[in-house]
Amino acid sequence: MAELKPCPFCGSTDVGGSQCKIYCYVCNAEIRGETTEQAAVKWNTRALTPAQQHADEMYLCLQEELELIQDAISQLTLKSALFSSVVERIVKDDELLTKARGD
Repeated sequence: MAELKPCPFCGSTDVGGSQCKIYCYVCNAEIRGETTEQAAVKWNTRALTPAQQHADEMYLCLQEELELIQDAISQLTLKSALFSSVVERIVKDDELLTKARGD
């Protein structure tokens, strides 16, 4: 069986499990499952605090923002390469015109 977290109600570490349930010996809280192992997983699962929920939401938002920034950087890199090739072509054309005029 997995290691059990303290009781979610009283905080006691005096908890145990058998016969498809996990229980607290101090406050008598218990949770049942189809197996003792399943009950242990349920016992160890805690709801997120509002701060944790907010942090998770912010993390997802930041991931989305990062993807947008990475896309923008890719687009700018492509535009920069295109701009550089256009400038190089203009410089070459200018050199050819200068030679053709004999300047």
